[in-house]
Amino acid sequence: MPKRYRAESYQPAPGWLSIWDSIYSALSTRVVSILQPTGFYEKYDIEGQLANPGPLEAEEKAAIEAIATALTIAAHCSHETPAGIVRIWLEQIARQPVLFRSKALPPEVHWAIVSNYCRGSEPPGTHQQDVFGRRRVRFEARARRPTAANIAKAARRALEQQRRVRGRPRSVANRMLAENLAQTFKSLGGRIVRRQMPVDVQGGGVLYVDSGPFLLFLERVIGPLRAHLREHGLPDVTVETIERIASEQFK
Repeated sequence: MPKRYRAESYQPAPGWLSIWDSIYSALSTRVVSILQPTGFYEKYDIEGQLANPGPLEAEEKAAIEAIATALTIAAHCSHETPAGIVRIWLEQIARQPVLFRSKALPPEVHWAIVSNYCRGSEPPGTHQQDVFGRRRVRFEARARRPTAANIAKAARRALEQQRRVRGRPRSVANRMLAENLAQTFKSLGGRIVRRQMPVDVQGGGVLYVDSGPFLLFLERVIGPLRAHLREHGLPDVTVETIERIASEQFK
């Protein structure tokens, strides 16, 4: 017998802001080492910062906020919810868009609306800042108040997609991170180049491993997210996978 789902069956994951605060706090203690591989200090001509770290410059704070946002999106959307519950939420939001602001909203439903939201005829997901706008996140473009009609339209579009593809790709967090962190890395002054470095193997031979500034950047920012995933028993992410996807799709 098919399982019957109700919207009330969902148990909320940790709040968006609590995740963001935790990740930002962890990143903000290592600002210099995180931003160093990106070329950030050369781009903004901030001298002396590497030798004498002190209060964050405005540009540094904005950079860490952007990184924390990318990690928080991946963390938030890693809390899995059964497809049936996602569907019933989307159906209810399509009828009552105000439910999109519910504190009990599953992260999959939130992301389905975000990735399908548009103001007019532009591609879905173009104006994510509108539906993230009242949260403590940072986007380059200015947010507008989302309309009920556009939220309902995004819910209907997400429902159509759910009919075509059941479930969610297992690598959703890795791909989100590849796209968002690649964009952030480039905006800070970095260039994504996948490099391989030879390493001598004990007993003879050579093993080639990935290296380069982008991989180093990923290694230095990913810790707080991986800690959150472990704490909640969620699938892990890997810097190698993130780097591969970024270098193939988001250079």
